[in-house]
Amino acid sequence: MTAGSSAALPRRLVRKGRAVAHRGREVLTVLVLAARVERDVRRLPLPALAARYGLRLAAEPPGEPPDTLLPRWAGDRVRTVWQVMRVWPSARERLCLRRSLVLGARLRELEPDLVVGIDPDSVAAGQQLAAHAWVVVGGHSLDSTARRYVPLQAGS
Repeated sequence: MTAGSSAALPRRLVRKGRAVAHRGREVLTVLVLAARVERDVRRLPLPALAARYGLRLAAEPPGEPPDTLLPRWAGDRVRTVWQVMRVWPSARERLCLRRSLVLGARLRELEPDLVVGIDPDSVAAGQQLAAHAWVVVGGHSLDSTARRYVPLQAGS
C-alpha cells in the first residue's frame, strides 16, 4: 500500500459516511411527512390536502414515466418515498394518495401535479370502482401504473 492510497481510504469512508447520514435524514423526513399526511388525509378535503403538500390538482392523461427528466436529487427523493411508503402501515388500497402527497411535498420545487383517476374497466365490469392517485412533473407521470386510469376532472 502506498502512502497516497492509505490517505484516500479514510476520505472514501468519510464520503460514504456522509452519504449514509444524508440518506438517513431523507428517510426520517419522509417518515415525518407520512405521519402528517396520515393525520391530514382523515381531516381535510382533497383540494386542501393537495395545496398543503405543494401539489396542484390536475386532470391530465398520464404521460410516459421520465427517463432523465428529474434532477438527481429528485430521483433520490422519489426512490426514498417509494421505499418508505412500501412498508407504511396504512390501508393498502388507499396508499397511493398518501404516497403521492408525500412525494409531492418532497418535489415541491418542481411544481408537481396530483392526478386522481379511475379504472374504466372496473366501471364497465360493474365491479367496485378502482381509483388511483399519482404525481405528474413536467407532464410526465412518476407512476408507471397510471396509464390504466382515466383522470377525473379537477373540481368534480
